[in-house]
Amino acid sequence: MRRLILCVGAVLYAGSAPSRADNSKPVDATQPAELTGSWNMQHPVVLRSPDGRPAAGVPVCQFQQAGTQLNGACKITDGGEGPITGTIDGRHVEWHWKFTFCLYPSGTRHSAQLYSDQFADATFRGDLDDNNVLAGDYRSSMQVGWTRVFFAKREPPDSRPACY
Repeated sequence: MRRLILCVGAVLYAGSAPSRADNSKPVDATQPAELTGSWNMQHPVVLRSPDGRPAAGVPVCQFQQAGTQLNGACKITDGGEGPITGTIDGRHVEWHWKFTFCLYPSGTRHSAQLYSDQFADATFRGDLDDNNVLAGDYRSSMQVGWTRVFFAKREPPDSRPACY
């Protein structure tokens, strides 16, 4: 009987001990976000110029991180592109995008566009979750409130130019 109790105890203990074959580490939510690389939005975003010109598309962002500072550029293919600057606080990220629209093709009724119709400013804020998805909300300077959401994943770089 004593031998049976010792065997059952050893089996129970071995079952509760961590397996040596499992080398995976749980994501530490206290670790600061590391965003250097290419991030593809998972859904379209909509930006507006001060004169109301819209740009809609799925952005690709190239981020470079130095400590808590974030720099880089985002682009919407066939829409435009521009530099970003931002900050990282733990897993929380905020960045500002100075978006420049692609020029209208010459010969269109919009080819002589207003200067204020060529640019849009947008601010994004979000958090990096345990699945390495950056999610949050954004607004263009011409939008009221933080009612639009975004989701981004780290992806291989998109080599297409924004305006082609």
